[in-house]
Amino acid sequence: MKKFFTYRYFFGRHPIACSFVVRFCDHSFSSCSSSYVLLCRYAVLESEKTLRIHVMRAPATKAATIKYKSVELNLPHAAKAGEDFVGVEGTLSFAVGETTKDIDIDILDDDAVEEDERFNVLIYDPSESDAQVNNGGVAEVTIVDDDEPGEVGFEEASKQVVVKQSVGEHFVVIKRTNGSSGAITVKYRTEVKDFKVAPLEGGKVSAQEGVDFEAATGSLTFAAGEIEKKFPVKILNAGTSGDGKPKNAAFEVVLFDCVGPVGGRACLTEFFASQVTIVDDNEHQKAIIMMAAKIEQENAEKCVLGPKS
Repeated sequence: MKKFFTYRYFFGRHPIACSFVVRFCDHSFSSCSSSYVLLCRYAVLESEKTLRIHVMRAPATKAATIKYKSVELNLPHAAKAGEDFVGVEGTLSFAVGETTKDIDIDILDDDAVEEDERFNVLIYDPSESDAQVNNGGVAEVTIVDDDEPGEVGFEEASKQVVVKQSVGEHFVVIKRTNGSSGAITVKYRTEVKDFKVAPLEGGKVSAQEGVDFEAATGSLTFAAGEIEKKFPVKILNAGTSGDGKPKNAAFEVVLFDCVGPVGGRACLTEFFASQVTIVDDNEHQKAIIMMAAKIEQENAEKCVLGPKS
């Protein structure tokens, strides 16, 4: 009498949506035909050289063969043979008692930042006429892109900077960190804010466009591999703050509308604004020392108290 047993494969604690039937025909198994199965889903990093797919069969009482091939999908973000992987096609030959064969597929790496891509591997046409190929004989493969485009922003030390009013131009430096694959474009602009808390002695006033500095706006494009960009903001030598006190006026440079190679992926660091304080030439060194002391104090408070909620 024929008996049927269903097996389910597990991957870690999560069951793969694959099961297959093993046919037991008699006590010797000599008349049994094979059931073939391969795991339904695989994921492989793009930087890995080879993906190995296991094809299993049971029972293994006879020599047998089964064909296999890779299949491109007609879907968005489908992997392409020759671009993303090396297409395969062939025949697996099982000897008597042999229960597992492997299909090796070469994965092709590139520097492009892209969505994860998929293709299928199919097993079909077993030599035994009554053999069973379970779950359609299809394995879905996802190539996971591991090219990191990185993020752009100011260095932490540039969150607050002090410049002399006679400097002429202040060059704003934008850094790209945590990767440099693909292109990133980011916009920038200067902004005037109402500064009510003065980090420097003598108070601070909001700088005035056209009086203390010239407004700047534009966009920067980081090419693949590029990690630094600069742009100038013109500083105007306008004398005192208007109340007879030494110059102590501030504005901000803000980054926004960052677009990376993969839509929807954030590409700005937490340091997307830099406060620029223009000071009297005679007060410049003093202002730098006070600014450094203030930043050191803020960092010490974070270490003791943690970040502000």
